Amino acid sequence: MALAADAAIAGVNIKGGNMANSVTIRRGDAFSLTVELSDDAGAALAIDPANLVAQIYDMSGNMVEELTIAAGSESGEYVLSTTADTSNWPEVLTTNIYDINDKASSTEITICTVKQISREIVP
Repeated sequence: MALAADAAIAGVNIKGGNMANSVTIRRGDAFSLTVELSDDAGAALAIDPANLVAQIYDMSGNMVEELTIAAGSESGEYVLSTTADTSNWPEVLTTNIYDINDKASSTEITICTVKQISREIVP
């Protein structure tokens, strides 16, 4: 579906996630998150990923990581990821997706990190 050029980000949902727009990862795990962007009417937003920016911030407002954004398999679907080590990420982080053309941001996504419990056992 083609969208008007002035359609701006109104919503973001974690694909297969919850309504609270939060996700929990274990420290040390790779970070990859699939989200769906929509306009005010709830229609999928097809935006060139090169025009989107997402950065992770701690609760003090310090940037922790710049995310890579790639198009997902469906219209309006995007994969946010990083290859950075997450071992030292704080317990609570936030991110949103910013459209550099429309100067519009999605709602906030909360990222909670928990301690890695299982470890590889080396004989």
